[in-house]
Amino acid sequence: MVIDEEKIDYDLLSDYSIVDNFFLKVLRPPEKLLVSEWSDKYRMLSRKSSAEAGQWRTSRAPYLKEVMDALSEDSVYNEVIVMKGAQIGFSEAGFNWLGYIIDHAPGPTLMLMPTTDTAKRNVKMRIEPMIEETPQLLKKVGESKAKDKDNTTMLKSFPGGLLIISGANSAASIRSMPIKNIMFDEEDGYPKDLDGEGSPISLGMARTRTFGSKKKVFRISTPTYEDTSTIAVAYENSSKAKYLVPCPHCDHKQEIIWENLKWEDEDTDTVLLFCTDCGEGIEEHYKTQMLTEGHWEHEFPENESRGYHLSSLYSPLGWYSWKDAAKEFVKAKGNNEKMKTFHNTVLGRTWKEKGDAPSWKRIFKRRESYKIGEIPVAPHFLTMAVDVQKNRLELEVVAWLSGGENYSITYEIIEGDTSSDEVWSKLDFYVQKQYNLKDSDQEYPIALTAIDSGYNTQMVYAFCRKYPRSRVIPVKGRSKASVAVQIPKAVDIRKSGKTKRLGMRVWTIGIDILKSEIYGALNQEEPLDAASPLPVGWYHFPEYDEEYFKMLTAEQLVKKKNNKGFFVYEWQKIRDRNEALDLKVYNKAAAIIMGINKLTDADLEKRNRLSQGIAKPPEIKAKTKNKELKKKKKRDSSYW
Repeated sequence: MVIDEEKIDYDLLSDYSIVDNFFLKVLRPPEKLLVSEWSDKYRMLSRKSSAEAGQWRTSRAPYLKEVMDALSEDSVYNEVIVMKGAQIGFSEAGFNWLGYIIDHAPGPTLMLMPTTDTAKRNVKMRIEPMIEETPQLLKKVGESKAKDKDNTTMLKSFPGGLLIISGANSAASIRSMPIKNIMFDEEDGYPKDLDGEGSPISLGMARTRTFGSKKKVFRISTPTYEDTSTIAVAYENSSKAKYLVPCPHCDHKQEIIWENLKWEDEDTDTVLLFCTDCGEGIEEHYKTQMLTEGHWEHEFPENESRGYHLSSLYSPLGWYSWKDAAKEFVKAKGNNEKMKTFHNTVLGRTWKEKGDAPSWKRIFKRRESYKIGEIPVAPHFLTMAVDVQKNRLELEVVAWLSGGENYSITYEIIEGDTSSDEVWSKLDFYVQKQYNLKDSDQEYPIALTAIDSGYNTQMVYAFCRKYPRSRVIPVKGRSKASVAVQIPKAVDIRKSGKTKRLGMRVWTIGIDILKSEIYGALNQEEPLDAASPLPVGWYHFPEYDEEYFKMLTAEQLVKKKNNKGFFVYEWQKIRDRNEALDLKVYNKAAAIIMGINKLTDADLEKRNRLSQGIAKPPEIKAKTKNKELKKKKKRDSSYW
């Protein structure tokens, strides 16, 4: 029998006691909701992850509504792209969509984050609290249990589907099964190629083919470099929507863009947005009204994928203000890396890196007259980097000041076969050596030594084991890494197959990122006025010979096609020797590990007051008593 739903009078049926609630639920068609409607009705924000806990309100960030609704089950759009700044709610919009899928539009779903570690953090801090505090989701998913294979930390099972959360560095999880819905979160942080199989994005897209027009893809990310940003390319090929808001003075519709924000002084006490039509200054308290009355305007509405761009300047009142943005900009001026971060995370724009090798002649002429082996000014600490070749060790010692400013102290070569103990015994001298501060009796030890473990790896490990892990570390360079320094990985294995908790750990270094930062700093122009301050992160050199500067500028960033047909950027040598550049990379990595990015001039002054009469570094002992071993375990990660 076919039931004509339009002729059913549900109110009349409910009057008959012979029709129970279960029968009514069977007859009544399922509730049809958009993602924004589901969110406003059911989504609860957890105190664990939100500053505004409680019921979700799309009206708080009106620009999210169209984006979320484009992901709804009955939407004609299969792909939604968002290139964005930080702190404007799009991550929560993505979680709303995941909740909507679990409760309202079930199917196999994959959420991909840059790494497995970031995926686990997001599950613990955001996804699980959302499920636990949203009753509509809790009754579908339940709580995670260690013995429940259908509901673990990284796998959530629910009626009609499952949610897999994974890192983009895991090829197995991406190619494992057909996927109806996929969320690429912060995709610009993904590796460009995964185990030679292509990008995680192309692998993920391939998993959705089975579902054809029913698939849903949500790509959301802050952009990175202009030449390599995948989210920027996706946005350029989309409908390219901008969010226009009305001027409260003349009602002219316009974008909120950085170039139209003005303030009177460096204190940034009053920041105004100037209308492009009437020229009136708009105070930020109008923002709530402007966002409510705003709308998305698509430049290419005929394109199949929906694309949206929004900066942090649209952030609702109480989240991130124009004043916050102005302060961040003022602090970033003169600092290449901070300005890149500002463009990416605040303006939601790509950054054009100065990847060309600086002129070695220009840097050679910039040499200073301080003595090699002497520290010209009191630093936070010293680092040493060691490059291992077949027939020699090359090393450089660098003194670090606030903001990444640094002085190269000495560059040495230890000749000898690096597979023998003799050359490593000579390196002991440099690890334990202390360097004098100019015109002072004060001496500084090497706080942290980083040794490249890419060649003669076991000899490097054996040398590092003689020292505390807080003083000498093995490092390994990796191109195409998503961060400058990764959490170290244990390499010592017990007979049981488990890693030793206090064993050797190797630090992975993102050499592409650090080379870009170093060349960006070396390309900075010296002030014409001698009284003006130097640019942030300035590099100082003593009177090294020409060969050092040729090695330092021995690589450049080259655009080329990979075997998949995609354009990628790679560092390539333009000279045979590049050891000076490698040592600069490892020294900078050591400084980052020591916390140079967090140290200020105030910290430097305090450290210099406390560092008078620093004791010599502890001697190496063949055997360590139990009491000393306990002290070693408790020792802080920094020598200081």
